[in-house]
Amino acid sequence: MASNQRENERKARKIAKIKRNQKIIWIILIVLIVVIAIMKISEVDFVSLKDKFTDENGKISVSGLLSDDEKFPFTLDSSKDVIFTSVGNQLAVLNDVSYNVIGSSNAKLQYKDSHGYANPIMKTDGDYAVIYDQGSHRYRLDSATKNIYQDKINNVILCADTSASGVVVLATTSDNTKSEIVVYNKSLKEKMRYNVSYGYVTAVAIDDSANRIAFAVVNSENAKLNTIVYTMSLSDEEPRASFTYESSTILDLHFSSSNLYVVGSDFVSVISSLKKEQKVFEQGTVNTVSYCYNQSDELIIAFSEYTGSNTDKVAYVTPSAKVKCQFDTVKKVKDVSASKSKISVLTSDYIITYNSSKGEEVNKIEVDDSYTSIMQLSSNVFAKHQSLIERF
Repeated sequence: MASNQRENERKARKIAKIKRNQKIIWIILIVLIVVIAIMKISEVDFVSLKDKFTDENGKISVSGLLSDDEKFPFTLDSSKDVIFTSVGNQLAVLNDVSYNVIGSSNAKLQYKDSHGYANPIMKTDGDYAVIYDQGSHRYRLDSATKNIYQDKINNVILCADTSASGVVVLATTSDNTKSEIVVYNKSLKEKMRYNVSYGYVTAVAIDDSANRIAFAVVNSENAKLNTIVYTMSLSDEEPRASFTYESSTILDLHFSSSNLYVVGSDFVSVISSLKKEQKVFEQGTVNTVSYCYNQSDELIIAFSEYTGSNTDKVAYVTPSAKVKCQFDTVKKVKDVSASKSKISVLTSDYIITYNSSKGEEVNKIEVDDSYTSIMQLSSNVFAKHQSLIERF
């Protein structure tokens, strides 16, 4: 009996030792796994990770959680007559052949349609793009995923714009007067028609809510070209106000809520509530080189102060007609694009990105002179290079 008891005690001690050794081995393995995990975590660029999974407002971005196919550069079917902008949060590219919507995260072609226009022009707002054959009779409204409609009118289209809700304003020639303004909703129901007798419309804009419009009209007086900008509500029978600019060309009109940016060849103004003009840069004080609007409909303009300047300036102009930020560039600007927090400029040999709060340089990418345009979306810069759309 004593012999059996000693044998059982020996076996029990042996089993306990084995269990103790196994426990030690597991503890060592767990410690090694933790150490390896810490080493891997220490290699993560948390700033880049944050940028990937959040948008520029700091909110979680679903697109950041999706896989990125990394298929940039994207090859266009034509490099002629390219207009490069955004629709929604995606890239919108119009050329002489087709309209393309490209995923900004994965270069996936989300939508493509041939238009058959001789002189295609595109204006976008929100998820909509109005594409028209300037000097002809055809135009169309597209979203980021499909064609909404295609239409043909009797008069020649001079220019057009779309609201964020897909309401389209057209400026055309007229049988009775020199020009005509027509507004259609997405169902092609006419919302407004106004005859313009002063001259020919060269620029037109509609606000996001499709309640206000503005248009620039050119005529010659005393051997000088005069431009008048008219502002109206869609419910008005006549314009609310008019603003005359002698010997200056209006490059663009653009609404930011109820405020209207007037971008001229040598000036910038903001018209508030359709009636009151505030001058940001007086006529003759700047030479406009390039301009864009960020996702908040705020103006960023590149300009030179005098003809022949080797460098340019960039100004961030708020809808209240204040210059939030202004800075010098190292070289002549070819194109400018901006998000809410970043401003990028394209020169002959660099894409330079600045923060929009103080105009401080945050990144510089070397390119060559064959790059023609850029698009800033959140923290990414996209560039057109010959027939390619590249991402940096």
